[in-house]
Amino acid sequence: MERSDSEDNRRTQRPTAEFEYPGWSASEYVRRQSQIGSASTLLAARITDTVLNGLEQEFGGDIERASQTAAVDLGYQCIVRHTGAAGTIGSLVEIECRHPEFVAALLSSVPSNWLGIETVVVYGEPPEPFAGHGQIGGYLTGFTGLGQMHGPLTDNGRAVGMTCHHVDRFPPLVDFYRTSPDALETPSPDAQIVQVQDVPGKAAMVDVAFEDAARLMMHHRSRLVRAPRAGRSGQVFDIVEAFPLLGKVNRFPSLRIRARQSRLFGVVNWPLSAAFSKPGDSGSWVIDPASMTWIGMVVAGRSDIGDTYAHRAEALYGVISRELIPWRDPWCELRSIVERLEWSSSRGRA
Repeated sequence: MERSDSEDNRRTQRPTAEFEYPGWSASEYVRRQSQIGSASTLLAARITDTVLNGLEQEFGGDIERASQTAAVDLGYQCIVRHTGAAGTIGSLVEIECRHPEFVAALLSSVPSNWLGIETVVVYGEPPEPFAGHGQIGGYLTGFTGLGQMHGPLTDNGRAVGMTCHHVDRFPPLVDFYRTSPDALETPSPDAQIVQVQDVPGKAAMVDVAFEDAARLMMHHRSRLVRAPRAGRSGQVFDIVEAFPLLGKVNRFPSLRIRARQSRLFGVVNWPLSAAFSKPGDSGSWVIDPASMTWIGMVVAGRSDIGDTYAHRAEALYGVISRELIPWRDPWCELRSIVERLEWSSSRGRA
């Protein structure tokens, strides 16, 4: 494939990020960038830092024991809840864990003005990765920077899809999940790019959500759907700063989604037991059908109460843009970021 001089110049002039440890640093960079846009999320991250530092000191610097306690024993979750209260930043932080008294004691060791946001600690069980085969929610299709679309992204003639790291039924190409033995938490996503036979014929193009779109959707209670297996519609319920996943406290930007319910006769929520996702839905994409926007990817949940946890699409997009340099297919010579993504649903745009 011949290149023009102008294309070579664009590649030379385009800023690129180089990392000594791309998998970890790219995710950490994306996580920190996502905090800058929201004061409440930045303060929530400060609270999680306080808890994790306290655990490390509690166990005399034993990182392995502190990490196991945070993720497995405590089931630590840090949730940013929207309140909309006048005269405040409109949010509070809710810590959910199995031993709230212990976590409250860790937080009480620092001045209250250090936390900077109303914080409550309550009992709560952590989510688990959904068991089952898992899904491919969407496919990578094009690139920014080359000035044109190249069609479906392929590897040795096969289409490329995106799903969770813990879904093992597809041949992996690029795995974005990383852990570090000397850290209590990981900022990396439970995500990978895999080979699939082909992209389904009926597929609708979607755009990646813009920064902080999730907050607007939470405020307006926007209707969301799941792809490829359409089911009950849902809505963003909380912003998630940290939650246990695969034995670590995962701090990749995420959302908590619940099924949409209506008030029956103004008295009770209906349907009574509603879940946005169920076992086997890991890797599904969360879509805003009104704007055809990709909001996130399902990674875990709690079937008993209907909670779904999804990594945020704009953060996944950021990691993809920093790790797929260069792509292994020589014909496309990827030097920049994925421009468009598509998802497959039997219902199309419905």
